[in-house]
Amino acid sequence: MAKFKPVSSQVDFAKLEEDLIKFWKENKIFEKSIESRPEDQKWTFLDGPPFVTGTPHYGSLLSSIPKDVFGRYWTMKGYRVRRVWGWDGHGLPIENKVEVKLKIKRKKDIEEKVGVKKFIEECLGYVNQTSSEWEWYIDHIGRWVDFKNAYKTWDLPYMESVMWVFKQMYEKDLIYKGLRVSLYCPHCATPISNFEVAMDADNYKDVTEPTAVYKYQIKDEKNTYILAWSTTPWNKIVTPALAVNPKLTYVKVKQGDESYILAKSTIKMLKGDHTKIKEFKGQELIGREFIPHYTFYKIERDKKAFLIVGDEFVTADEGTGVVTLAVYGEEDLAVMQRENIQMVFHVDEEGIINEDVPLFGGSYYLQANDKVLEDLSKRGLIYRVDDYTHNVAHCWRCGTRLFYAPKDAWFVNVHKIK
Repeated sequence: MAKFKPVSSQVDFAKLEEDLIKFWKENKIFEKSIESRPEDQKWTFLDGPPFVTGTPHYGSLLSSIPKDVFGRYWTMKGYRVRRVWGWDGHGLPIENKVEVKLKIKRKKDIEEKVGVKKFIEECLGYVNQTSSEWEWYIDHIGRWVDFKNAYKTWDLPYMESVMWVFKQMYEKDLIYKGLRVSLYCPHCATPISNFEVAMDADNYKDVTEPTAVYKYQIKDEKNTYILAWSTTPWNKIVTPALAVNPKLTYVKVKQGDESYILAKSTIKMLKGDHTKIKEFKGQELIGREFIPHYTFYKIERDKKAFLIVGDEFVTADEGTGVVTLAVYGEEDLAVMQRENIQMVFHVDEEGIINEDVPLFGGSYYLQANDKVLEDLSKRGLIYRVDDYTHNVAHCWRCGTRLFYAPKDAWFVNVHKIK
């Protein structure tokens, strides 16, 4: 007959917890729950692993409980449930730690100063320093999982499995190479997903900086400029097209010796008195050519450049109802691809403007902002400059300000899978 210990009304929950964990371990209860089920009736669970440099937090609890429930459920259904812990050692968290240790300031230092072999050896040194807090934490939330035989993402069989999966997807035509704009960290030299940035509200910071309304002279129309507002002077260096909304109402106004074109609802941004000359729909502007501010880049024979195109993503909520197009915006890129506009990439993977760019080559992209504004102001190509405060995404790993950048990379065709 089973014997039960007496139950006290003065419960010490901490001691009760420790006694239960001790009982499970000494009697190998978890192991017996697996071994007592038939070999030919398996249900396998491999944990989506935490990062080796991380420590447990409330989010770990949220994901751990459902993982444990599934394993217990299928065990109760009579299955032999292999539940294996894992460690994720790939990616930037390890690299960032090694960069701090080796005092590396930029990714190119890995090749130029340290050497790839030494850098990898240092990374491998870190991945084996897993936090002992994890096993204590998992025990104390009552979860059963095999820690001793944990798989590691840096194990060769694991990496071969990943490449095998990629090959299967590729052969099923689910992998494609394409140009895509995403948030990008110039220090980590990698794209950052919207999900990663959204993990913590502190990743967004208010930044106050100069913003300008730029003047683009309409070709063959003396002293007539279309006005375009932008918060990114650094990519005004490459503006192969402007965009208007075909359905918006625009106006042409006269101030002094110059005439300006902008959306009717944004006319309040003009400084001083003006005389309205005419009113028309944005459709009338499409196809008109303008004189570019910078012409250092080559226009391919089959590409268009320095003209106004139309798209309904353009609004008059801010600015002038006219958008400067560059490859550094998701909607911009889509319109440029559709309209066969020349694409120009003038910033490298570390946020440095390419050396072949006159006046600004070799500058960090943000440092070019003041230089661009100064140069265009001298040439009379800026209508106004104002301070503008906006919410800007920063890297959750290193704190560097992010910008949108186009990357030619491999993608999974999720729409096809859906």
